[in-house]
Amino acid sequence: MNGLSWKDFNIFYFGNIFNIVLSLLLIIGVVIIFYFRKELKAVDRYVILISSVASLIPLVLILFFEQLKITFPEGYIFNYPVQKVYLAFLFILSECFQIFTFFVIWLIIFSYKDFSFLNSLFHSAASIIFLMMFSYFYTTGAITNLKEINENGEYDVGVILGAAVWSKNQPSPIFKQRIEKTFELYKSGKIKKIHVTGGNAPGEISEAESAKKYLIDLGMNEKDILFESATSTTSEQIRYIKNTLVEKQGMRKILIISDHFHLKRVLEMCKFFNVNAEGIQSGYKLNWKKLLYYRVRDSIGLLLFWLFAI
Repeated sequence: MNGLSWKDFNIFYFGNIFNIVLSLLLIIGVVIIFYFRKELKAVDRYVILISSVASLIPLVLILFFEQLKITFPEGYIFNYPVQKVYLAFLFILSECFQIFTFFVIWLIIFSYKDFSFLNSLFHSAASIIFLMMFSYFYTTGAITNLKEINENGEYDVGVILGAAVWSKNQPSPIFKQRIEKTFELYKSGKIKKIHVTGGNAPGEISEAESAKKYLIDLGMNEKDILFESATSTTSEQIRYIKNTLVEKQGMRKILIISDHFHLKRVLEMCKFFNVNAEGIQSGYKLNWKKLLYYRVRDSIGLLLFWLFAI
């Protein structure tokens, strides 16, 4: 789905570890249930079978749509492209059924009591909440290289990740701060070039074009601006960095400029795509309500990327 080769597959990546361990425990549990627990009730067998099949159906649909290259309507839901939302929904559905099946099987194995649908449902919900909380606190934790970059550091390129474009094709305040911070680093000689990225919503210019115009207004030399406006999500932008800036143009020292709440997820994506990048926050200040909203949004986004790479 992300165009990675098998040599790029990292078994120790959090999402891979989680899914592999969950799958192995499901298989082991099924073997124990069906070959060593002969007294298992018929209703319990049917629940396990139905839940297992239900976890596979969304994955089969994803594979089916991907193989046939079926396109989805253009547009956005919750500020995400329709196709990404559909993928996320199917993946989440499959994962929820897998977790539920896991608790059904192992509660039967360890409790030796009658199967309890509500008990398994409760444990499943609790584990999902735990994963969300873990992701939230991970995104809010401090990372040293977000606070300041090496005083003697010089980077091949500074990447401005896209954000909202407001009326009259002006970058939003949060986007504008990212651009100004990057320009400041360019003027001080920390970065040689600036890469602007990001597509557009209907009726407005692309995020990349808005950033480019603002940089030129600030006095940036246009020849030092790299431009890309086809991507629409952060994961697509990091994939573009890997395929174009790193592999085709040979850039090795990359600095990504974004906001503190966003950088944790960005650097996790870089790790997934084997992009050696550092991050620095723009310094934009949010009130606590907006900060909470963005942190929750990014923590959910990070969890989805960890588990499904979307």
